[in-house]
Amino acid sequence: MPLSEISKSPTRTCPHCGKEIARLPRNPRDLGLLLHMLTYRVTADKEICEGWIEAARVHCKRTPERLAVLRSGDHARHWPRMLARRAARRANLKAYGEFPPRWKGLLPGEPDRQAQLAGLTRYRNGGLTR
Repeated sequence: MPLSEISKSPTRTCPHCGKEIARLPRNPRDLGLLLHMLTYRVTADKEICEGWIEAARVHCKRTPERLAVLRSGDHARHWPRMLARRAARRANLKAYGEFPPRWKGLLPGEPDRQAQLAGLTRYRNGGLTR
């Protein structure tokens, strides 16, 4: 059996009908950088417009062709989530007067990582890493 077949992850099938479940492509690194800049670096009182997207594209050193690819096709599903995260951060800013901490889950279904961070701190300061 060739190595390429061994290293592939097994296909997932539906337990009810037996059809293969298609896997969504992973978020490319350059798209993650672009969306992070639009979510966290654009000031809260500004709306995301084409000018901000163009400024983020230039800052991240992407070509207009690559931006067009990242805004369409399989990667188009990431843009509404970025806008939802940004809206949740703005709502938290209005409600509490400050931005939420990085580890706090803002959208439904996102985990709150505060317990994980506390456990890592106890592990690190407890001497178990030495």
